Amino acid sequence: MKITANQVDCGYANTCLHCVAQGEERLCDDAAEILECNEELAEKYLSLFMRVNENLDVEGVDKTQFKCFKFYILGEEQFHLKGCTYGSLPICDKLTDNMGCSSCEGKDCNAQYYESYIDDDDDGGRAGTQVSSIGLIATCVLIIGLFRCAVVR
Repeated sequence: MKITANQVDCGYANTCLHCVAQGEERLCDDAAEILECNEELAEKYLSLFMRVNENLDVEGVDKTQFKCFKFYILGEEQFHLKGCTYGSLPICDKLTDNMGCSSCEGKDCNAQYYESYIDDDDDGGRAGTQVSSIGLIATCVLIIGLFRCAVVR
C-alpha cells in the first residue's frame, strides 16, 4: 500500500504499533502488529481511556483524524499498551501518578526506537505477531481495574 505525503501530513494514514505487554517496552514492540489507523481501531481503545479519564468528550472528536499512542503503568511490573486513537482526543490527560502516556503522528512513531522508514512495505521491516484486538482490550481493562483498586486501597 502506498501512502501519499498529504495523507501522512493530515493524519489520515498513520500506521501505529498495536501491542500489549508486561515488562519492558521492547517486549511490546517485539510482539506488535503494525496497522493503519482507522475508526474501528480507535474505537476499540476508547473503553480503556474512558476508565482512566471518565470525562473524555468522545462525541466532539473528529473521527477522521488519528494519532498513535504509548500508554504505560508502573508497578511491581511495567505494563505497556500501544495503538491508535482519534487525533483530537486528549487521552493523556488526568492520569494517576503511576501512569504515563504520549501520542504522536507518523509511521510507527509509537515504537520504542522510532525511525523514519524509507520503504513502504506493510511490515516496516519488522517481525510481528497477530494480536487479538478484543483480547488486547479486555486485558487492558482488567489491568486498569486492578491498578485502580490498588491505588484506592
